[in-house]
Order: sequence, then structure tokens, then C-alpha cells
Amino acid sequence: MKPNYKNWMPKGMVYGFLASTVVGLVLTMIIGVAGIIGKILMVITIFLALMTLWMFLMYRAFSYNGSRQMSRQIIEGVSSYIKIPDGGKGLDVGCGSGAQSCG
Repeated sequence: MKPNYKNWMPKGMVYGFLASTVVGLVLTMIIGVAGIIGKILMVITIFLALMTLWMFLMYRAFSYNGSRQMSRQIIEGVSSYIKIPDGGKGLDVGCGSGAQSCG
């Protein structure tokens, strides 16, 4: 069984912030930036856009098979310290997905 390391930045979270940014942008365009509500909405939309960009960059950085391979470095670095003899057993307690235990 090959372990599925997934990504530490969930794709759904990136898409959720992207959708929120689009909604904020549309509302800002409808309301305009002339009034106080429009200015507040514009600031919120800019914040959401920056968060979306940051999450996208983190998704790329933590991709196990991506170009940065930060996840690969972390997982292989930590697992290099774990030595279980052939036929031995390991207990996986509180290790999230258990991806490092399966390696």
C-alpha cells in the first residue's frame, strides 16, 4: 500500500478563499467604493485576495510531488530518524493521517 501524503494546505480552503474573493470583488464593483461600506468591502476583498494568494503559494510549497517538495523534505527527513527492524511494529498515536508511519 502506497501512502497518500496529500497536502498540508487543503485545496478546498484555497478554493473557498478564492470564491470569497470573487464574491467580494463582485460586491465591491456593484456597490462601488464611494461610500464607507464600499471602502470597507474593498479592504476586505483585498485582504481575501492576499490570503488566497498566500494559501495558493503554501499549497504549491507543501505539494509532495511539486517543484518545491517541502513535504517530501520534511517527511523523508523525519522518517530517516525512525528505525523499525524487519518484522517490528510501530504504534501510530496522534500522528494525523499517519503518512509518515506508512512510509
